[in-house]
Amino acid sequence: MIVSEPVKVEVEIEDLTTGCTYRYKGNSIKDCVGYFLSLFIGKRPYKIIHSNICNK
Repeated sequence: MIVSEPVKVEVEIEDLTTGCTYRYKGNSIKDCVGYFLSLFIGKRPYKIIHSNICNK
């Protein structure tokens, strides 16, 4: 039985509106950015500060 899928990427995103940074883990950078953007109404300016491919 598989409990969870392995994380493939870790992304740090800076919210350019507030200056706060957030870290997300997921299957792809696109998934992480999509989740970040889904937290807000309308378009949100952001910048990817760091990404790390997980090889575990």
